[in-house]
Amino acid sequence: MTRREVRLTTLRDVPSVPGPSADPGRGLVLVVEDEPAIADVLRLNLRAAGYGVEVVGDGAAALEATRTLRPSALVLDIGLPTLD
Repeated sequence: MTRREVRLTTLRDVPSVPGPSADPGRGLVLVVEDEPAIADVLRLNLRAAGYGVEVVGDGAAALEATRTLRPSALVLDIGLPTLD
């Protein structure tokens, strides 16, 4: 029997990036996701790829963040609370 070890990366394993204005390198991505676990996975992977990331949890917050932050890209969930 072959033994395999799997190491799961969590947000605690990723260096802290102090907010969306921190040198995003490849651009700022706005993630609009109301499920915290999914938002965390997206944030983790986008930051690891060199992007700055801002996460909001509903459509109304997404509109405001888009106006103020002017992100390079947007990852948008469907079926959001308050504004879909």
